[in-house]
Amino acid sequence: MVRELDDHDIITHLKTSIKGDCMSAFRRYSIAAACVCSVSQGALAGDWKSGYGVNVREVFTDNVCLSEDNKKSEFITTVTPNFSIKGSSGRAKLNVYGAMEVNNLTDSNKCSSNGGNDDNLNPRLSGNGTVELVSNLLYIDGTANIQQNSINPFESSGDSNLNRNDNRNTTYDYSVSPYLIHRFSDVAKLNIRYTYDDQENSESVVGNSDQQSVFASLTSLPGWSKLSWGLQGNYQKVSYDEDSSTPDQQDELSSVSFNLGYQINRKWKIFGSVGDEFNDFETVNDETEGNIWSAGFEWTPNPRTRVLMSAGEKFFDNTPKVSISHRLKHSQFSLEYEKTLTFTRNLRTEPEFFPIVDQNGDPILDQNGELILIGLNQTTLTRSPVVDERLKLGYRWSRGRTAITVDGTSSEQTREEDGYSSTFTTVGVGVRRDLTPHMNANARISYTDTSVASGSEVLGSDSNVMRVYLGLTKKISEKTSLSVTYAFSDRDADSQNSEYTENRITVGIGMRW
Repeated sequence: MVRELDDHDIITHLKTSIKGDCMSAFRRYSIAAACVCSVSQGALAGDWKSGYGVNVREVFTDNVCLSEDNKKSEFITTVTPNFSIKGSSGRAKLNVYGAMEVNNLTDSNKCSSNGGNDDNLNPRLSGNGTVELVSNLLYIDGTANIQQNSINPFESSGDSNLNRNDNRNTTYDYSVSPYLIHRFSDVAKLNIRYTYDDQENSESVVGNSDQQSVFASLTSLPGWSKLSWGLQGNYQKVSYDEDSSTPDQQDELSSVSFNLGYQINRKWKIFGSVGDEFNDFETVNDETEGNIWSAGFEWTPNPRTRVLMSAGEKFFDNTPKVSISHRLKHSQFSLEYEKTLTFTRNLRTEPEFFPIVDQNGDPILDQNGELILIGLNQTTLTRSPVVDERLKLGYRWSRGRTAITVDGTSSEQTREEDGYSSTFTTVGVGVRRDLTPHMNANARISYTDTSVASGSEVLGSDSNVMRVYLGLTKKISEKTSLSVTYAFSDRDADSQNSEYTENRITVGIGMRW
């Protein structure tokens, strides 16, 4: 075991890092947070809650290189300040949650060269805000999202920022969206929305981009009649910046559609739509546009249960859709299945099905004293649209001192530029138990499978990772808690140099005000 830095070296290194390359991460973090907060700057009076805290952790890993043949153990120190702002006034709402994990990794003892760098910062931000500019007419939304993810999903990357594998990218995404809503008596509603979304990535191979979209709809108001109708139009333009190896690129997606629905009774509704798509992007397929249609039903037997199923067709394939949700007093179940045409820039920031939240429903970025984990939303490196066939399911049960969570996602992604296809599947089970009023234990096991379709081997090789987490958290005062966690990872791959096992122990203290 090697400990390379004493306390004075740690402080000196952190100062140097922040003054250097890390300043760009702070600037991006500040811009994204300011985007959301400025949207709600008019909401100074109202019901507001804020909090802040810090976590200090010492981490030991027996395989900082994530390598089977080049195992190296190391101690790593992390400091993670965090904050939250949540509230609303008469005309505004704001929810912002952020954290910045700082570590003392250095560029010495390099292990690999997957394209990234040893990041001393792991920023995380999730925020959204809304302001009503003109009463009952004009509004503006703002969102911000910062998270880390894998550069190459077919290579090993670990589950956190604390390794020397280098296969990590930080995504900074923010959007501003003004929109207008106008009601025509009690008959119809007009909605016009413009959205500008900018995404920057720390690694040039991932690529920076912006997306501009316009959405307009004229729909009937509920309760006016059993018959509902709507006319929609949508336009998206995604522009990728030029870099040293790739020219700039623009892709456009647009569509118009008309839909009808009929409420048979309180429980049953049928619906359908027809329309056309007009797209412009590079593809190996013969078609990029054409007629679209869908038809289905919605069954709502009670306020706690909803089932929606539909069939449809677009130029790329059939487009079935399933959405099921069911709530009981102590449990919640959700299932979604859909096939869509989208971009990897959107998949990279796909929200979690069941986000980790506290007792107030607020997101937890560093749960159970564990490190901030990188995003599990895997996607290939391409600038073209992809056909994403995705299944998501989640189940949560809690009663008394015990909570159980089951979740799973399977995403088959086919790239339009070359037809290459890959599938990313993740399933997990977690258990949390309050042992005493001031102590809880938690455990989680997850399995991730990455597979490449026949003929698409140029993307990479098949692999799977099993991870086990065990943790114990003790509250020692109203604002302070101690935690210890153990994590085990085991990666198998067709490419032998991508296999590894890792044992990691984390001891930390957290304070929250």
